[in-house]
Amino acid sequence: MIKALTKYRIPKHRLLLNVIFLLLSLCIVNISFADEKEVEDFPWEIFYPAFIKKSIDKDKDGFTKEQGDCNDSDPSINPDATEVCGDGIDQDCDGSDLPCLTCADIAGYWEGKYSENYCQGGGPTNANHSANFRSDCSVTLTIPLLGGSFPGTFALFDHTIVINVDIGYDPCGTYTLTGTVDGNRIDGTISSTGGSSGTFDFNKID
Repeated sequence: MIKALTKYRIPKHRLLLNVIFLLLSLCIVNISFADEKEVEDFPWEIFYPAFIKKSIDKDKDGFTKEQGDCNDSDPSINPDATEVCGDGIDQDCDGSDLPCLTCADIAGYWEGKYSENYCQGGGPTNANHSANFRSDCSVTLTIPLLGGSFPGTFALFDHTIVINVDIGYDPCGTYTLTGTVDGNRIDGTISSTGGSSGTFDFNKID
């Protein structure tokens, strides 16, 4: 009786293995004629470990969709790509295009004041200042407290202005003024590489 069961089970198991082999062969043949998208979307994890599907890098830029490539058909777009501002393309796949800081025609003479907490621990200071913006994206600040004029650069995007001024000998280092332009008025904040902080405002004179 035992021998008879053994003889029966062996052919049955062989038949099952043959059926599985045939199904796998059909899948492989079908996939060999499929396009790249079909291959990528095929549920590989049914037959193989999931990492095989994740290893597909269509544009050969070193990143797959699972690794953050937001356009796997363009090798210039991946998480390590350099973002180009204002072109409407998200090259580095961070979710948005980088806006460009562009110059605007706010050239003229401006006056105002600032309040600053000194970077070396001193109390807040207040002083008048003036700025001469030029159309070539540069600015000269005159701050009486420091007794001099200091060149810098500015850029304007939408209504936001960013001014970078290197005071030079000042221990607070390079100042960055970030403000909002509203007609003939600019209000904003001050920071510096040395830790200074404060606020400022400009009013256009001419």
